[in-house]
Amino acid sequence: SGRLIYVKPDDNLYKIIKALDQNKIFAVPVLEREIPIGIITAKDILIHYLSYLDRKELPVVIHGIDINEVDKGLVEKRFKELYRKFGNIIGEYPRLILHIKKTGSTKDGLKRKNFYIVNAKLISERIKIFASESGYDLSSVIRSIFNTLEYEIEEKKEMRKERYYIERLLKDNLEYL
Repeated sequence: SGRLIYVKPDDNLYKIIKALDQNKIFAVPVLEREIPIGIITAKDILIHYLSYLDRKELPVVIHGIDINEVDKGLVEKRFKELYRKFGNIIGEYPRLILHIKKTGSTKDGLKRKNFYIVNAKLISERIKIFASESGYDLSSVIRSIFNTLEYEIEEKKEMRKERYYIERLLKDNLEYL
């Protein structure tokens, strides 16, 4: 048997994760004056991280039309889902800017159906993505915007993988020369 791996109640999260990783364990006891007072598991840390992501404010700016015409809660929810799925590619401090233009006119006293043009910019320190969609139903257009953003992020992800493999291949080949 080896030495007991443990953490103290005032240890920070970095130190706890490092202890789990270095010792290849999934749980570590918490000791105070050599008395066990709890246990921290990798699952606890993941749950805490996911709740942090849910609370993290992701700025969404919507302009061009009256804010009451847009379900901002839906836009924020979709943006959080996108960030949760692709946060490692998007990077820190992302902002989503939606410019929504509504066209619709009256002709001979008849009101035409509104037509929406939505331009989106997803900007962070790592990525800049632009998307544009249009249609008669604003909710559908916004869903399409998020589908387009997701597609563009997937493309960036694949480009990164490709670049990584090429760099790795070059590095491996240079090592053998």
